[in-house]
Amino acid sequence: MTFKKSLLLLLCLPCFVQAKNITISRLTCEMQEGLVVVESCPRLGWTMESPENGTRQTAYEIEIREAFTGRSVWNSGKVTSSQSQLVPTEGADICLNNPFNYSWRVRVWDETDTPSEWSQEAKFRLASDGFSSGKWIGAITRKDSHLPEGRKFHGGELKKPEVKAAWEAVDTLAKKSICLRRTFQTGELKGKNANQKSGKKIVEATAYVCGLGFYEFSLNGKKIGDSEFAPLWSDYDKSVYYNTYDVTEQLRDGENVVGILLGNGFYNVQGGRYRKLQISFGPPTLLF
Repeated sequence: MTFKKSLLLLLCLPCFVQAKNITISRLTCEMQEGLVVVESCPRLGWTMESPENGTRQTAYEIEIREAFTGRSVWNSGKVTSSQSQLVPTEGADICLNNPFNYSWRVRVWDETDTPSEWSQEAKFRLASDGFSSGKWIGAITRKDSHLPEGRKFHGGELKKPEVKAAWEAVDTLAKKSICLRRTFQTGELKGKNANQKSGKKIVEATAYVCGLGFYEFSLNGKKIGDSEFAPLWSDYDKSVYYNTYDVTEQLRDGENVVGILLGNGFYNVQGGRYRKLQISFGPPTLLF
């Protein structure tokens, strides 16, 4: 009788551990998914899933690595906490001092002090000063476009002779969608050895794009990203949004071609289908 009870307990124990089956999903950085750009130590988050009711987190461990080398740059160790959103990473800033991509993962312990498997990896990147110091480009400047100053022209105001004259004086180039294209070389030495391969492998490549009003970004003839109306709308007098793309796998050795198709959106409304509203913060323009 004693033998049977012991056997029953031994059989049930693995079933109990397996039933927990904790998984970690929806990894976020500053409450955003995907490749996120941060200016300092990021705050991370995750969701814990289990098929068993009552499962709860009692501790966590976070590990951060350099994405392209896999070298561990910070580990939180086991932290007793139920927090799973906006979890700070203070102490990691002594390592995260380069504008590179970093990957991170997390595991948690449940109420029985049983650890989960490590989560899948997510990425974040420290902001690069090079992007903010770049130059806005386009087919025409706002000054040369002769776009009317002021935020809005709408309704009956558009019928005023002076307002109509101001909009009629706008250069037609400021009203058109444009396509910008540029080639660049990778994997080759310049100068006397222009035909000699460098032998260096691209380990990381990141593109920052802000195209106003809307843009479509292509690299070597293929669209990058899955958005249709990027970037998000904003109050263009105060702020604009940009997007970040990991294009390491899309680059090729030798010549590469970048293409940006720019539209107008609500950044540059010239009437047309919006006959009761005209507003422009400038002609289509790009920061890349």
